[in-house]
Amino acid sequence: AAPAPAVTIFTSSSFLPSSNAGKKSKAPSSASSDRPAWAKPPWAKASPLRRMIRTALQALLDGDARLADSVREMDDEIDRMNRRAHADLLKLIEEKPNFTKQSMNGILVAKNLERIADHASNIATDVIFWIRGADVRHQLSMSMD
Repeated sequence: AAPAPAVTIFTSSSFLPSSNAGKKSKAPSSASSDRPAWAKPPWAKASPLRRMIRTALQALLDGDARLADSVREMDDEIDRMNRRAHADLLKLIEEKPNFTKQSMNGILVAKNLERIADHASNIATDVIFWIRGADVRHQLSMSMD
């Protein structure tokens, strides 16, 4: 089976077309079988972004440079997810122009989630400098795919 597109980072049903369009509900349904497979959020149990933020804060609280190193490695995964979401959503716009608004919103959300990950990475970078005295701010990322 082909891997799910990165647009699965969205947990809000407001970005997705639905058979219930125009109807208001008090809470999004977790059993949303009417959504396409690519639109189901896999981050419900273990969000890479949530894990990254928690790890950055734990590294700061514990003064743990090794933990901070792991945060910087996690940033590559978030960057890949953002690039994939961008590409998948642009493709969706090309294939289904009626989803342009939702896709553009999704691109903005993915960009902002990636920016949050950058802030977590900056915290980790500061921890590394604080503990080791090493300036790792301008080291190249290992991932450029």
